[in-house]
Parts: sequence; C-alpha cells; structure tokens
Amino acid sequence: MWAFAALRADLASRLAAQAVRRRVLVFFSVTRATHLVVWTAVATAALKLAAERLPWTPDDGAVVHQWYLHSAAGVAAYAVRGGGRVVTVEGGGMATACGKVIR
Repeated sequence: MWAFAALRADLASRLAAQAVRRRVLVFFSVTRATHLVVWTAVATAALKLAAERLPWTPDDGAVVHQWYLHSAAGVAAYAVRGGGRVVTVEGGGMATACGKVIR
C-alpha cells in the first residue's frame, strides 16, 4: 500500500509542477517551443544556471547590486569570461548602471 501511495504522490507532484509551468509560460506570453521553465532550490542556483546558458559576448553586460554581489558573482564571472562588462552599484543606482552597460 505504501508504494502505491508514494507513486500517487509523485504523480500528483509532477502534474502540479506541469500545471505551474504552463501558467508561468502563459503569464510571460511564451511557449514551450521557445522557453523552458526550470525549478531551482535557491536564487543563487537560478542565477548560475542562467549565466551558464547565456551566450555572453563583448556587447553584453551584467549589472549587479552590491547587496546581491555574493549571489551574482557567478553571473559576473561568466559575463567577463565572454568579454562582457560588469557594473556593481549601490543604493538606487540601478537605472544609471543599466544605461552604462546597455550603451
């Protein structure tokens, strides 16, 4: 009986995850053909995963707020490795920094 209950719980979890993936795709007006929704344990893992997959070039850049520097250090490393620029900002300087990176 325990194995059957575990299989049902596993199936219910997978179905729930699939339903949430669909809702996320709909929210962003994209499809499974062009986007992939993945779950990570923590935000740092999500940032690392995104940084690893982005095709960094010298035209790219990363803006990292000082408060999140530890979590985003991996993003900065991938950006620099690809020739991109990294700007670290304090306080409310995100908009200014984004302008510097985008130019």
